[in-house]
Amino acid sequence: KPKRAVLGLELAGDVEAVGADVTRFKPSDAVFAFAGFGFGGYAEYRCLPESGKPTDGMIAKKPVNLSYAEAAAVPTGGLTAAAFLRKANLQAGQRVMIYGASGSVGTFAVQIAKASGADIAGVCSTANLDMVRSLGAGQVIDYTKDDLAAITDRYDVIFDAVGKAPATVKKSLLKPNGRFFSVHDSADLQPDDLLRLHELIESGQLRPVIDRTYPLE
Repeated sequence: KPKRAVLGLELAGDVEAVGADVTRFKPSDAVFAFAGFGFGGYAEYRCLPESGKPTDGMIAKKPVNLSYAEAAAVPTGGLTAAAFLRKANLQAGQRVMIYGASGSVGTFAVQIAKASGADIAGVCSTANLDMVRSLGAGQVIDYTKDDLAAITDRYDVIFDAVGKAPATVKKSLLKPNGRFFSVHDSADLQPDDLLRLHELIESGQLRPVIDRTYPLE
């Protein structure tokens, strides 16, 4: 059986009740949240701390320009992308390759890097080239057709958002002082990361990409 009784890392909904010392939220507030590594997001109710260790969960007001379904798709991929790109210390004008740019982490990474002023190259499959380009990638590379070893461009940062980049990417495509990151590495969440995503969403610089939805049944 599943290791945890109730799975789910992310959610969106309305606040039902708050503790006596809570000041940031009130009942009926629309919110979105990272449920923490204790999971529990796929439940009718989830109790979360107003503040504290990010790994125990983070909660913020739902962006006004997202539906509940869209907001629920943000935290896991968005927080992961934000943590790694912060670790990369991106600077405006840097060249950044996002490998796996069409996945949950990758689609957020493209947009967050773009908001930082970076020049983005997104690597994905043929079906997703236009979508990745629409997110802000100035260059799109089809890993199913393009020979990565033949690329002459060099990048300041390469972020493997799916943990599947071939060794040639790390060895051949980085600038001499470039930095490579993989989702298999570690990156720390910060208490205000979800608030930062909220700001980027409401400013129109970030949006979740949802391929399809299914009824719970």
